[in-house]
Amino acid sequence: PSAAFSPGVGWWYNWAREGDDAGPAIEFVPMAWDESSVNATFESGGAFLLGFNEPNFKAQANLTAEQAATHWRTLEANPATRDLPLVSPAVNFCGPEADCNGTDPYDYLRSFFAACSGCRVDFVAVHWYNCDLASLRDYLEPGGGLEGFEQFGKPIWLTELGVPAVDKGTNQPSVFPDPKSSESGVPHFSNGARDDLIQRRA
Repeated sequence: PSAAFSPGVGWWYNWAREGDDAGPAIEFVPMAWDESSVNATFESGGAFLLGFNEPNFKAQANLTAEQAATHWRTLEANPATRDLPLVSPAVNFCGPEADCNGTDPYDYLRSFFAACSGCRVDFVAVHWYNCDLASLRDYLEPGGGLEGFEQFGKPIWLTELGVPAVDKGTNQPSVFPDPKSSESGVPHFSNGARDDLIQRRA
């Protein structure tokens, strides 16, 4: 992102250890995308480090909660991360079960924290693909139909949010046409056409 975004955008990330040459106007937050990054160096000047990207998805970082905990200890020991607040592995609901290292993000993080007792995790990162504030609040906070991420007692970072601009996008919010992705698809009962009522996604 360019400096033109700086009045409204405070930080950004690109699922990588280094950003492009966006300049200092917008803070870049590096990510340790999977276990291959735990001993890496990260862009200097970062104030935070994002953890593994959707490790409960086999098509993403693909780590069981126990594997993520083991690699997290290595990440913590990396001198490049010593002074950085660490943001947990980012999770979301996953399905179908065969494509997942656990379908429930709450269960995944509970298992991760149990296997990583005493680990340094300063924030919890979550992803959410749905279209209304009530369901987002239910996802994050306890007391509704979902358990909420507040149970982990850490500040929450919502690092992916959106609804696809495609017909019937709300039927399956995490599925959308993307010709550059191996996960490209259309939601249930969708004809794949653009839906002008849902024009953008985060």
